[in-house]
Amino acid sequence: NVRQIIALMDKYGVNTAEKLTDAALNADFNYSFIDNNKKGDLTRLEGYLFPDTYDIYEDASEETIIDKMLDRFEQIFGEVYTARAKELGMSMYDVVTLASVIEKESRVSDDFYRVSAVFSNRTKANMNLDSDATLEYVLKTGSLHLTEEQLATPSGYNTHTNSGLPLGPVSNPGDTAIKAALYPNSEYIADNYLYFCLMDPDSGALIFAKTLAEHNRNVARYSPLW
Repeated sequence: NVRQIIALMDKYGVNTAEKLTDAALNADFNYSFIDNNKKGDLTRLEGYLFPDTYDIYEDASEETIIDKMLDRFEQIFGEVYTARAKELGMSMYDVVTLASVIEKESRVSDDFYRVSAVFSNRTKANMNLDSDATLEYVLKTGSLHLTEEQLATPSGYNTHTNSGLPLGPVSNPGDTAIKAALYPNSEYIADNYLYFCLMDPDSGALIFAKTLAEHNRNVARYSPLW
């Protein structure tokens, strides 16, 4: 997320966390997807600091560094993605928000598209997304084991208690996650997969299920590895 990206840039000497945070909060950025009326709120940049490899001059200002990442996002989310989003009836904000959840839930490339299919199927079935990743954005526990009390946390980012997408992006998704949000796995949609859980903590591979009973068996089998 934005705070983590700023912390990494500070850690590796790109710029200071203080200056980057001030720019993220208060600078004007000339992009249609950035609301300059929301100055003072870091979430205005959430989802749009595109993760990539950048060449940055040592004397580059904090505004220039952030602008490079926003410019790269604009390049990636071009005419093809915009047209596909319109075809799906989704705004750019919807796509980025969904992609940010997919990014947090997936590590293996094929799983990105499968997770997207699960979220699509759940939405069509009027089921909550039930993503722990969106709640983790608020709780910041760093744990895969959430208590019943935590799962009931009142927040617009809690997809266990609220239907549809979370209040906003919960990470800054890469191209694979954005593409997955726009092009979910068609076979998994047709087969109506509705659940997934972590199978291999080392690789991040997920296992998918069509029914709650099957999902519960998967959780019972693999949760000791978490």
